[in-house]
Amino acid sequence: MGRAKQEAAAGIAFTIERATLGEAIGAVTKAVSSKNTIPILTNVLLKAEGDHLFVAGTNLDQQLTITVPADIEQGGTFTVNAAALHELARRVAPDAPVKFKVEEGKHAAVVTSGRSRFSLPTLPVEDFPELYSVRAKDGAALHTIEIVGSILADLIDRVDFAISSEETRWYLNGVYAHTVDRGGETVLRFVATDGHRLARVDTTHATRLEFSERGVIIPTKAIQLIASLARDAGDGKVTLEISPTLISIAAPGASIISKLIDHTFPDYVRVIPTVFAREVNTATIALAQAARRVAALSLERGRRVKLDFQAAHVAITLDNGEGGTAADEVDIELTGEPLAIGFNSNYLAEILSHAGGDTVRIQLGADQGQPAVISDKSGDGLYVLMPMRI
Repeated sequence: MGRAKQEAAAGIAFTIERATLGEAIGAVTKAVSSKNTIPILTNVLLKAEGDHLFVAGTNLDQQLTITVPADIEQGGTFTVNAAALHELARRVAPDAPVKFKVEEGKHAAVVTSGRSRFSLPTLPVEDFPELYSVRAKDGAALHTIEIVGSILADLIDRVDFAISSEETRWYLNGVYAHTVDRGGETVLRFVATDGHRLARVDTTHATRLEFSERGVIIPTKAIQLIASLARDAGDGKVTLEISPTLISIAAPGASIISKLIDHTFPDYVRVIPTVFAREVNTATIALAQAARRVAALSLERGRRVKLDFQAAHVAITLDNGEGGTAADEVDIELTGEPLAIGFNSNYLAEILSHAGGDTVRIQLGADQGQPAVISDKSGDGLYVLMPMRI
């Protein structure tokens, strides 16, 4: 989009459809903090140029820009309060276009729609934070990835639930993205962990995989914005450009730039067991639902349940310590000796709901103190779940 900070907010006039404006402002406000004490950061920047309106919002760590069609009479750039404009766009008559006008020397944007008229105060464009660029900010060589939007959205959905929210381990507050060699094929891998569980998902459908295996950590807020953009892109291509400190994601009509987490991600490979004494194959949804049903009587935060794996079924039980008990069973195929082990039922059900596929494989160690590895049949998704004492 560029900064265009020297443009005077003079003689600006344009018209835009109400639905188009509402969608653009609704999307951009996701990157704007309503509680920010810096007034300009509660504003969005609007740039009318050619036959499009560019709408940008930022919280200093992430910047989201939406490009939408508009009838531009006189171009220019100005800023207005994001929340106020969002409410305005929601409440004006749905069948009437919205007209903007900023007169020279005035510090307000006059907005009309049908018989409604509003005046929104503006803040100087010069005060709006620089809309930084991955290319301009670092001067380092860019690394580029291209991927279909729906595939990127699915990758994020299958790992982001495991992102840590602990401030003390801030370097886990995001998704680790890097490339790996898997059987002679380069794949894009996303990893997230909170120390209790780990989610790792690969895709072979990304192209132009040029960035190094060292990878980058994309913060949670950026991941949320990227997921939304990717879902909207659907079957369209999304381009990611990565530098040592920034990531840029571009899709038709939208772009995001975000700072990266400046830290080295832990060596997650070391916590993934590779030697197992047992293997369980079972229906994904049936096990997830059973775990949630049994946990309904839990009185503890961890919602611990006991899984007793036998040859043909797993018995899931809970005793809440105050006389309440619950039990359920699910059919399985077990290779190896029976084993009873405890898990956080919420974590187990959440992993199963994101694993993908009708059936999953659960690999278990020699005793109840070793973590379980849960994987889907495709081999693209792998999850590690730490056990709980029973």
